[in-house]
Amino acid sequence: NIERAARKQTYKKGVDQDDARRRREETTIQIRKNKKEERLQKRRTATAMPGGAQASQQMDAAVVQKLEQLPHLVSGVHSADPSVHLEATTQFRKLLSI
Repeated sequence: NIERAARKQTYKKGVDQDDARRRREETTIQIRKNKKEERLQKRRTATAMPGGAQASQQMDAAVVQKLEQLPHLVSGVHSADPSVHLEATTQFRKLLSI
């Protein structure tokens, strides 16, 4: 019986079943990994693209404008005039709620 198995392996050098199964499993795993990486790459590019550079430039301009108003708002908070103090405090609260 052992001689028969040895003779069969030496006679027919075809594909070994265990080796073929291992290769199929490796190929399947590699395909799954590639598909997962493609999905992640699509998701990364999709989240990076909306609005693009124009939206970030517009937001930067708005932020710069608000930062330029900070010294005026600080002086308004320290003002003795209650209406100026209230307006400056309200503007600070709006900035903090963004």
